[in-house]
Amino acid sequence: MENQAGHMRHYYLSLITIGSTFASLFITFVCIIFMMTFRLEAELTSKSEKLIALNNDRERFFSIISHDLISPFSAIPGLAKMMLENFDNMTAERIKESIKSIFMSSERIYTLLCDLLTWSKASMKKVAFEPSQCDLCEIFKRALNLNADAIKRKSITVSNLLPPQFFVYCDANIASVIARNLLSNAVKFTPEGGIITITGEIKESGALFCVKDSGKGMPPGDVSRLFKAGERVSGLGTRGEKGSGIGLLIVKEFVDRHGGEISVESALGLGAAFSVLLPAKK
Repeated sequence: MENQAGHMRHYYLSLITIGSTFASLFITFVCIIFMMTFRLEAELTSKSEKLIALNNDRERFFSIISHDLISPFSAIPGLAKMMLENFDNMTAERIKESIKSIFMSSERIYTLLCDLLTWSKASMKKVAFEPSQCDLCEIFKRALNLNADAIKRKSITVSNLLPPQFFVYCDANIASVIARNLLSNAVKFTPEGGIITITGEIKESGALFCVKDSGKGMPPGDVSRLFKAGERVSGLGTRGEKGSGIGLLIVKEFVDRHGGEISVESALGLGAAFSVLLPAKK
C-alpha cells in the first residue's frame, strides 16, 4: 500500500511538473506574441505617422510650386493679350520689352518644370544610378563653365581648390547635377565682387567636398529647414534672382542615393558652406 501511495505521489508530482512546464511555456509564448504584436503595432504607428508627415510635406511643397508657376503663367496671356489689342500703336521698343518679358516668364516656367521633374524622378529612384571612379575636379570645371555668364555678371571670384584627378566613387551624371546646383545656389546668393571657394579631401570614410560662398548667409532656423520638401526657405538672390528651392532638394535626394551626407554651416552675413560626403567604394 505504501509503495502504491508513493507511486501515486510521484505520478501526481510528475503531472504537476509537466502541467507547470506547459503552463510556463504557454505563458512565455503568449508574452512573446504579445511583445511582437506590440512592437509591430508601434512600428506601424511610427511608419504611419512618418507617412502622414511626408504626405503633408508633399502637399505643402506642391502648394508652393503651384504658387510659383501661377505667377509666370498668368503674365504670359496678359502680355500676349495686351500686344494683340495694341499692336498697331506699339513702338518697336515696347514690342521688344513685351517679348522679353514673355521670354523670361517662359524660361522660368521651363526651368521650374525641369527641376520638378528631376526631383520627382530622384525621389522615386527612377534616375539611373551607375557609380564608378570619376574625377570630381573635372565635374566642377564643367559646372563652372555652365555658370560662367552669371559669375561674370557679378564679378565673382571662384577658387576651385579641388586637387587635380580628385577621383570619387559616384555616378558621373548625378554628381554633375549636385555640383551644378550647389554652384548655382552659391552664385545666386553671392554679392557683386564676392568669392566662392570649392575644396575637397579624401578621408577614410569617403570623399568630402565643400562649396563655400561669401553671401548673406542664413539664420539657424532656415538651415534646419533647407532640405524639407514642405518648407519654403528659398529667397531672392543678391540681384533679385528668384528660386523655388527645388535645387537643394534635388541635391539632397542625389546625395542620399549615394548613401552620403550633406551638411550646411551658415550665419547671417557670413555666407554659407555646403559640405557633401560621398562614401568610399565598398
